[in-house]
Amino acid sequence: MYLQAGTARIREVLEYGEKPSKKGLVIMDAPGHDVESMTGMIAGGVQLIAFTTGQGTPVGSAVAPVIKITGNTRTYRIMKENVDTNAGTVIEGKENL
Repeated sequence: MYLQAGTARIREVLEYGEKPSKKGLVIMDAPGHDVESMTGMIAGGVQLIAFTTGQGTPVGSAVAPVIKITGNTRTYRIMKENVDTNAGTVIEGKENL
């Protein structure tokens, strides 16, 4: 399985809505649908969500703030009111992390 999470060891794999018992990289077995996966993370105790999107899905939550990040500059231009950060400029080589 390929994860886009760097080189950190996976410390724990959780069921949907389960609270972590370990610190570090924790993965939740959650649905792929944006709102349902966020709901499970919030049920598990998440207080802030960094939500990556390519299409600019305009999701949010009344319980935990959602920071929406895209790596697609076109999406950012079209969805500026719904996407907080454009990481596309890093991918394009215009900015550094």
